[in-house]
Amino acid sequence: MLARLPTVLLVVFLLACESKAAPKVPALVGPPPDIEEELYTGALKNGWLDFGWSPRELGKGPATVDLSEFGGWILGKQTSGTHFGGLRFKVSALYAEGVEVRLDGKSKFPRVSLDQLTPISEVRGFREYFIPMAALNPKAVDFEQLVFQGKRKGAFKGVQLDDVGLTARGAAALSGPVAEASFAVDCSGPGRPVSLGIYGVAFDPQRPQDDTAKVIGATGRRWGGNLSTRYNWQLGNAWNTASDWYFKNVDYTGLEGYSYETFLGQQRDFGLKTALTVPMLGFIAKDKSSCGFPQALFAQQQHFENAESGCGNGLSPDGRELKPGTPSLTSIPGPPSLMGEWVQAIRTEDAKGRGRSVHLYFLDNEPNLWSQTHRDVHPEPLTYDELWEKSLALSRAIRKADPDAIIAGPAEWGWTNYFDSAADIRAGGLFGKKDRKAHENLPLIAWYLKKAAEHEKKTGERVIDVLDLHYYPQGKGIGIGSSGNTDPETNALRIRSTRSLWDPSYRDESWIGDQVRLLPRMREWIDQYYPGRGISIGEYNFGADTHPSGGLAQAEALGHFAQEGVGFAYVWYYPPKKSAGAQAFQAFRNYDGQGGRFLDTSLPTRTSGPVALFASRDVKAGKLVLVALNEDPVKGVDAPLDVGSCGKVALVREFQTVFGAKGLEQLKRAQSDRLNLPPYSLTVIELTLATPDGAKPGGTR
Repeated sequence: MLARLPTVLLVVFLLACESKAAPKVPALVGPPPDIEEELYTGALKNGWLDFGWSPRELGKGPATVDLSEFGGWILGKQTSGTHFGGLRFKVSALYAEGVEVRLDGKSKFPRVSLDQLTPISEVRGFREYFIPMAALNPKAVDFEQLVFQGKRKGAFKGVQLDDVGLTARGAAALSGPVAEASFAVDCSGPGRPVSLGIYGVAFDPQRPQDDTAKVIGATGRRWGGNLSTRYNWQLGNAWNTASDWYFKNVDYTGLEGYSYETFLGQQRDFGLKTALTVPMLGFIAKDKSSCGFPQALFAQQQHFENAESGCGNGLSPDGRELKPGTPSLTSIPGPPSLMGEWVQAIRTEDAKGRGRSVHLYFLDNEPNLWSQTHRDVHPEPLTYDELWEKSLALSRAIRKADPDAIIAGPAEWGWTNYFDSAADIRAGGLFGKKDRKAHENLPLIAWYLKKAAEHEKKTGERVIDVLDLHYYPQGKGIGIGSSGNTDPETNALRIRSTRSLWDPSYRDESWIGDQVRLLPRMREWIDQYYPGRGISIGEYNFGADTHPSGGLAQAEALGHFAQEGVGFAYVWYYPPKKSAGAQAFQAFRNYDGQGGRFLDTSLPTRTSGPVALFASRDVKAGKLVLVALNEDPVKGVDAPLDVGSCGKVALVREFQTVFGAKGLEQLKRAQSDRLNLPPYSLTVIELTLATPDGAKPGGTR
């Protein structure tokens, strides 16, 4: 927190602060980067506040500050240590070499003396300087203050400072810290088809009218989550919030009349394909107000929502789970036949000329967690057999109403339930695994696939077309959505954790402590037990989607979904407009603002260093689109790009974002044989290839 300390104490504190040896400041090569956020230009700007301990005059042009006797001036505002590329400002030429600059906050920062620097200009008594963040903030941590201070005694009473601003982490070349790296694209093989289904998001009932999915270029939206397990389609907008919020029936969107039909209409308006979660538990909400543990029946509970609703959290004051009452407190039966009627109602409307509304059906949501999330109506843990029997019954009902349906299941939540039923997990210890041992001692998902394959071979009935699992990284502090820590260690962990999706050598850095390799594992299970099934990641999220690390993790996920042949994927819920996560989507879906996108065939790539590269090709159009990531928060990358196996390049366009407010911008420079990547950045390279005789596509030379 920023605080106005008494002047004497502030001086003592600042003089007592330890600082590292003066950092070596790289010289600026090329034009200085533009200021993205002004701090002081004739007056304070953008919420920056005046702090400090020396006499000063502000707001009437250049700030005039007494820097004699080690005096100083502080500009204060909590801000991101990774968002900006450097500091740019003007100072009185007469006094410049007696001034030093540093950041301040919860961490320690080096001091930069202006006598170390070469001014970028000198006009009318002012010298202008640029200091890269690599020198001011080498660890890329958040900071709260910018400090200008006199570095020695002297007559520095009238030092003027102006045009103080933080610059974007753009493409300006700095001869500063550079990470070694290399990039190569392999066009020798046919590549792998990229499914448009991987660019999906989830419907957020709390933001039902939000058009972000359309804006960021999403291709589909999933109606799902814990609430969908007890959604009552006949009542239109009756859901149960389960253990997430006092087991309460609600009209969750808060919009009168908003129902699944409203949602499907929005999907058509936004041009999105629909993935619909169909309830399978057996009970659905009976109204929009009842709750599973009402105070009238369960007087002693740990927490209640409020006095008006009287809905409790189902725990005793000491935290034990209370035995639930009858399911009729909140719910009515929701058998497969009723769900079939829902699908039939949708298809009947489709037949009136609006086209197919639902493109993928999910068999409920995370059934192995029902005994926790929906324990007021399903207190007993799920078994192998119950999961299979319920899946079979619901799948039959859906296919009867929609013979061409694509069905995905079992929509399990995470690592433990890929392998074990809830019954085995609850038993635990030496008495665990009875359910698994009774089912060929196979992991739950492997057995489920084997059972479905055997059933189809015997009866001709296909229960699922797509294997769907959910994935959330379990590392400490990673978070979900816009939550999550953004300290350097967690940022690095967040980006590394994406390797659990694809890297066989990566041991997950959480309580899992094992090689998750989720996508290869799913493919192996499918190939062994039920060949031909597609792959869906029905929910995933890497947290901090407003921070560069979250944007890079999102881009990593999309790129690997393309490389690994995933059919469908839906981030939970979706990143805010203009956020880092949104920019990651736009890099793959609309990098130039005119429909430029990652293409339909993914190509293998090779990289070295703190980078990632995803490549796509359209042979007929003679085009490549590459997405390159620099995942180092401090070091830039200036490295070779090898596309020699793809042919001769005729045209290049390059777009880049450092996850700031400006988003993806087209660069004036564009190279086909080299990549220049700022720290924590995403770059899209569009290459148009020449024809074999050296002509550009279209016959021109």
